[in-house]
Amino acid sequence: MFMTYVPIVLLTVLLALFVWNKWRYDVVAVFGLVVAVIIGIVPANKAFEGFAHPAVILVAAALIISRTLQLSGALHAVLGFLPVKGKPLWAQLLIVCSATMFLSAFINNVAAVALMIPFVISLAYQSKTSARLYLMPIAFSSILGGMITLIGTPPNIIIATFRAQAGKAPAFSMFDFTPVGITLALVGLVIICFAARRLIPAKAVVESTSLMAGLREYLTDLLVSPESPMIGTTIREFIEKYPEVVILGVRRSEKTYLVPAPYEKLQAEDVLIIEAPSDNIGILVSDEKFVIQANISTNEKNNVEEMMIVELIVPSSSASLGRSSKQLDIRWKYGVNVLGVARSGHRMSRHLADVIFTVGDIVLVQGSGERITQIVEDMGWVFISEQPKVEIRKKNVILPIVLFASAILASYLGFLNITIAFVGCALIYVVLGLLRPNEVYDAVEWPVIVLLACLIPIGVAMETSGSLQLIANLIGGLGKSLGPVSVLAILMLVTIFLTNIVNNAAAAIVMAPVGLRLAEQLQVSPDTMLMAVAIASSTAFITPIAHQSNTLVLEPGEYKFQEYAYLGLPLTIFVFIVSIPMLLLFWPL
Repeated sequence: MFMTYVPIVLLTVLLALFVWNKWRYDVVAVFGLVVAVIIGIVPANKAFEGFAHPAVILVAAALIISRTLQLSGALHAVLGFLPVKGKPLWAQLLIVCSATMFLSAFINNVAAVALMIPFVISLAYQSKTSARLYLMPIAFSSILGGMITLIGTPPNIIIATFRAQAGKAPAFSMFDFTPVGITLALVGLVIICFAARRLIPAKAVVESTSLMAGLREYLTDLLVSPESPMIGTTIREFIEKYPEVVILGVRRSEKTYLVPAPYEKLQAEDVLIIEAPSDNIGILVSDEKFVIQANISTNEKNNVEEMMIVELIVPSSSASLGRSSKQLDIRWKYGVNVLGVARSGHRMSRHLADVIFTVGDIVLVQGSGERITQIVEDMGWVFISEQPKVEIRKKNVILPIVLFASAILASYLGFLNITIAFVGCALIYVVLGLLRPNEVYDAVEWPVIVLLACLIPIGVAMETSGSLQLIANLIGGLGKSLGPVSVLAILMLVTIFLTNIVNNAAAAIVMAPVGLRLAEQLQVSPDTMLMAVAIASSTAFITPIAHQSNTLVLEPGEYKFQEYAYLGLPLTIFVFIVSIPMLLLFWPL
């Protein structure tokens, strides 16, 4: 009897560590597995069998496929045709959230959000609307879209494999989740589109529609007078002394040098083409004896624009995240000037060289087309609008989609097991060069894989020790007098609570076997209970830690922890209320 309670105590400790959030969830899962082996509830020879579990392999394959579709440019091409410009906010949300749901049904929902973040920030910036009104809605939409198909979210994959392990039926197929999932997605879409403006705190108008527009106010010609103490100073020394001043070019003897070399020395009568705040210009005039010629001429503006000034967005996959332009040595390594950085619609006021890049930052850069091509590829930045003069490496757009659709069709028609079909699709991507071998490993979210692989043996231990039976008895006892529907509702509420304080995949692993035990006790269909757990473990709208999509938009949206509940709690209530009759309709007890 004592060993029945040990796994429950261990699970409680792990849940507390998940909520504490001091350690990342995969570290907590590894800790839990090691402890489980030490105390003897998981045999040492079975500790790592979770890494071979079909659910874990399928999740990894789905992530690789999602990454290939992102890199192919196919999804970016689709986004370019969305008719959002000039429409009211509710219509824009309807379009972008519908697109996010569709993408999330077939690629990893976190990948869908990562793809949409640059698009909606650009849309918000151009529409003079706060990006906060778009970011949380697309995060929630991705979660709703993940409910629609087997591969939309890891909990669905986990639930499908639990059905197969129960031994009475094959795993759920690709579209078994669709009838209930698409209904809940549509209900959620309506709530998001019409409630977001009222429930998400945000300013309606941002400072400027473009960083480019702000730049024009600061372009100035400065003449280096013969009395200037800066004569003989190198360009690099000048920038180190005045980090807020960006030298776009140097005009000397009727010739203009754009993005001058770092060790080029200033000479008397040089004219610097600079971009700087007005107070810095004043200091250069008073202390360094520079002379303002005039605001930069129209011809010179054209020359600077020929050198290209473009706006780029920092996506979640960027190599620049967590680092500044100074740390990346952008000016000297790439020969590109960072002219401005905007976050959540507002231009940054601190030294540009020291701004730490985060997801969703809009970066204004100036340089040659070749240099911008290099930095876009190396940093993984994304253009706000298409730049025809810049040649970006293109990949095959159609072939990845065709191969992915073929894998889905093969599994749906029963020709191949879905895990084999998806692993085969990922392998073909690599063989055909659509994804490089090193990109395969980058595509897999290893913390999620480790979490699943470590919790699965603990879940097995809970079943063999009788812990799951104990939990099932407790839930069944609470709703026994009210009937199976009440037990179904209680199961969902417990799962929703868990998924919002820990992780949706962890909640599915813990609660799926409980659902099976409850079905056995009440002599009702296990499919209904499993589907209930699948829906509840994806009802992760109340906290930013409930789902990675929520976490992904936390920083670019500058949301507070409690702000997720403003929209997330009403959405959760509606999903819960609608899901029960839909479950009973499509998966009767």
